Amino acid sequence: MEYFNTEQDGHVQVWTMHNPPMNYMTAPMTQELTELIGKVEADENTRALIITGGIEGKFITHYSVDELAEAAADPAECARTFPVLKAGFHRMLDRLMLLPKGVIAAINRDCMGGGFGVPEARGR
Repeated sequence: MEYFNTEQDGHVQVWTMHNPPMNYMTAPMTQELTELIGKVEADENTRALIITGGIEGKFITHYSVDELAEAAADPAECARTFPVLKAGFHRMLDRLMLLPKGVIAAINRDCMGGGFGVPEARGR
């Protein structure tokens, strides 16, 4: 894993996000997170999950604005692909939210943008 360090402590997994310098969420980071969710869904030994930031003072700063701007550079392509990408991102967050295990966000300072607010903020 490039963006997540994982540790197992008994029945608890700890996932530490690390994308210096600001801990922005990116498409590759999202892919890793989706992969980790799939693994923990199938792991009967793990009963709880703790997710935290690995950059001092940062949990998640935001989704990478540079990545979003690059995607928006071609408006036609953006209109075609963004709804699919957004839906996939929110499905990933829903899978995390609906895990049949305890999930703890150990928020260690900055946490903003990219759907990282409460579910009610997304119309749930």
